[in-house]
Amino acid sequence: MNLSSKANSSTSYNGLDLFKLFCAVLIVIIHIAPFGNPPHLSTGWYLNFWIQNFFCRIAAPFFFVASGFLLFKKTSYLQFDLSVIKKYVVRMLKLYLIWTVIYLPCEINIYYANKTGFLYNLIDHIRCTILTGSYTQLWYFPALIFAVILIAFLLSKRVKPQIIVAIAGCFYAIGLLAQSWFGLIRPLEQSAPFLWSILKKIEFVILTTRNGLFEAFLFVAIGMIIAFSSKTLSLGKALVGFVLSFVAMYAETRFLFEHNFIRRVDMYIFLVPTVMFMFIVAIQIKLPDSPVYKTVRKLSSLIFYSHLLFEYVFSRTLPQPNYSTLHLNPVLPATLLVTVVCSLIVIKLTDTKAFGWFKHLY
Repeated sequence: MNLSSKANSSTSYNGLDLFKLFCAVLIVIIHIAPFGNPPHLSTGWYLNFWIQNFFCRIAAPFFFVASGFLLFKKTSYLQFDLSVIKKYVVRMLKLYLIWTVIYLPCEINIYYANKTGFLYNLIDHIRCTILTGSYTQLWYFPALIFAVILIAFLLSKRVKPQIIVAIAGCFYAIGLLAQSWFGLIRPLEQSAPFLWSILKKIEFVILTTRNGLFEAFLFVAIGMIIAFSSKTLSLGKALVGFVLSFVAMYAETRFLFEHNFIRRVDMYIFLVPTVMFMFIVAIQIKLPDSPVYKTVRKLSSLIFYSHLLFEYVFSRTLPQPNYSTLHLNPVLPATLLVTVVCSLIVIKLTDTKAFGWFKHLY
């Protein structure tokens, strides 16, 4: 690993832009079941499970790795520039605040339907905004910001990148126990009730291990170490690594599902190498420069951030088919189509003088 100088941050990663667009679509599918709400263990139920809780789970970690890579490409280990990190964190905080405000009417309507009281909902919203995200997909922002700040702090203390990845891996392993590998600690409820009560109190405070410490930390750190490396795997080796890891992740998910281990589905052991190899494939694909990739880059961000606005409308207005037989959920194609069209309109309007401020949305 060459840590002696700043990496070239001007390199175009057009293949990465296409992969990010693909992952943005996967994020939409995670939040909108492709086959609606079918009966438990029906064909539609199984299809939803494997599409949403296995295949699509590569998406958010991929964005974390990409963010870490592109950010830390602007600096290096031996010439670590904290000002780059500060500027990035401020930008992410602004984006998070803007989208929190945009989604506030949806959140207010949801809380109003809960009928648990204004004060309770206000406190809960503030708590979630800080810890788990102000709206469903917006958890990405506080997780990313926390992970970036933590990695920057460790780098500023001259902790080696390899050590940072190892520390992050330990936290990820702990986080797995509250997620897909929950079956390992479930017996503690009966065998060690005191320890179980401590774990429940910790969970009450942090709410979930799908956060900056237990999940984003590792994937952003992987992006960081790839950015700092002077060498990386060839496209062929990365493809082989991806295929083998993806198959192993399928076997892991199947084992966990069949043995009733799974509590939540954000994290798997083999998700880590799967996403890492997939990312290396993305940056190794060399495509000729074109203005279209700049649009693709913006489009992937806008799809990620805005799709649940349209899902909120369509899920409440579109007629739902009878899911006792296999049917495509109409909310999914409607949301995807309108999100893409509106995002392209926003991108186009950004180039005008009157709507230049739209750039703050992505």
